[in-house]
Amino acid sequence: MNGALTTPAESVSTLVARNISEFRAAVSESFVPLQVSSAGADQFRGVIRGAAVDEVHVNDIRATSHVVERTTELIARGDRSYFKVSLMLAGTGLLIQDDREAVLQPGDLAVYDTDRPYSLVFDQDFRTMVVMFPKHLISLPADMIGQLTAVRISGQEGLGGMVVPYLTQLAGNLDELAGTTGARLAHSALDLVTTVFTRELGLDRVSADPHRALMQRIRSHIDRNLASTDLGPASIAAAHFISTRHLHGLFQEQGVTVSTWIRTRRLEQCRRDLLDPMLADRPVAAIAARWGFVDAAHFSRAFKTAFGVSPANTAPPTDPAPFSPARSPRPFAPPVRPARSPRSPHRRAPDQNRPASARPAHVPDPAHFSPALRTPVRDQKRTPPASGRVGLHPAPTSRTRRERALRPRAGSRTLPARV
Repeated sequence: MNGALTTPAESVSTLVARNISEFRAAVSESFVPLQVSSAGADQFRGVIRGAAVDEVHVNDIRATSHVVERTTELIARGDRSYFKVSLMLAGTGLLIQDDREAVLQPGDLAVYDTDRPYSLVFDQDFRTMVVMFPKHLISLPADMIGQLTAVRISGQEGLGGMVVPYLTQLAGNLDELAGTTGARLAHSALDLVTTVFTRELGLDRVSADPHRALMQRIRSHIDRNLASTDLGPASIAAAHFISTRHLHGLFQEQGVTVSTWIRTRRLEQCRRDLLDPMLADRPVAAIAARWGFVDAAHFSRAFKTAFGVSPANTAPPTDPAPFSPARSPRPFAPPVRPARSPRSPHRRAPDQNRPASARPAHVPDPAHFSPALRTPVRDQKRTPPASGRVGLHPAPTSRTRRERALRPRAGSRTLPARV
């Protein structure tokens, strides 16, 4: 990539594209592979300023007119599934996906799916904020979000009027995402966007469809009881007065099992806690138990399978520093030093001829030993040790053994000698 790349903060980058080729490479690297074209390629200019934290990519884009396309061929190259939320800050744009079109004015929101073809058309200079995140980071099923792709959400009224100012401030203060509070800011943005989606889908109202209303209650029940170790298909079905078979059927329609949904929601909550600077001193096992994982080993395997990294190595972001305690792996529990066996009085002293560099760090230099210990065991004189000290005991002779054998024991009777 030929653009001028600078990194003023740990995870914030700015790229200035002086032609369409540089911009095409920049957007494909910042997001997913995209096809970019412009009628005025010679006069094209673009700037992308972005930050990434906990798989949430936040970008502030300014550019001249161009067209962006996500084709089926480009989709086949990727292996990750993302949602992208676009907030128009200046100018106008046209989003096309799933046979729907949305004309976006400043303050308007729209969501689109990188797993399906889409087009973005900008016919004049513009500025937009794009938040891209994996689908598993949002609590709503993907098929429900699919009902909102290329649908304009106004930022002038309702919940949009409350959420858009926060996103606008986030776009103008990307440096804050590089600090210790970056993960909280990013997840707060996702929570707010999820709330807007919930309102647009009508999930926050009592649904006239009993089937959808039941699923809303079940998902809410699961989120409220993630910390309970008793949470499972049987308890969920009993709480909603349905059979477990019916419960499994409801989730099968969503393309997921009950257990998978519970595990995914628990893992997401654990991940958020592990990335929270306020909980940096909390052991992994405590965080796992807080969200219903009772087996630390099982939790570690499930977490690594889901996110590709062990929970002990999932540390909260820190301000740039050469060495920071927060970057060290988080222990599952306070370390416990194993019990050491008592030192044998007959253990051989360290070899004087062994170089000091070859000795373990915990073995002192023989020069610091007492004269008796500096002498090899085989050359030491076997004398009784002084009182209160550990030394070498003399080996009993045969005469000593006979004397001990003939010496009467305390409390024993002495038989008269036979004549």
